[in-house]
Amino acid sequence: MRALRTIWIATALLLGVGLTMGFSQSTNQGGSVFSSSLDSDFLKINFYPNPATEILNVTVSSGSIDRTAVEIFNIIGNKIDVSIEQVSGSELRINIDNLTPGYYLLAVRSQNARTSQSYKFLKR
Repeated sequence: MRALRTIWIATALLLGVGLTMGFSQSTNQGGSVFSSSLDSDFLKINFYPNPATEILNVTVSSGSIDRTAVEIFNIIGNKIDVSIEQVSGSELRINIDNLTPGYYLLAVRSQNARTSQSYKFLKR
């Protein structure tokens, strides 16, 4: 089952397929703003810069970062251990300096797991 999920995630990333429900995108001062909704949950995520070299900033503008799980996966779906620093109640700073250049997946999930979103970013 895990192998099938890994293949599906990797295929979706290679094809540029969104892995979210209710996915929309707009540009905001060089960053990407994404939003998704499912039932009564609503997460509005902003992450920047993309592409990134050392730090990836993640902001949850509708809710608290305390109730949100954030993980990084490589292109084949393996979870990557990274240093995540909480800057404020709504912002995280992820150190990606040690990652090999390439595409990665930023996975964001609400605490009650009713809303999950995945975004592709480039590490230079």
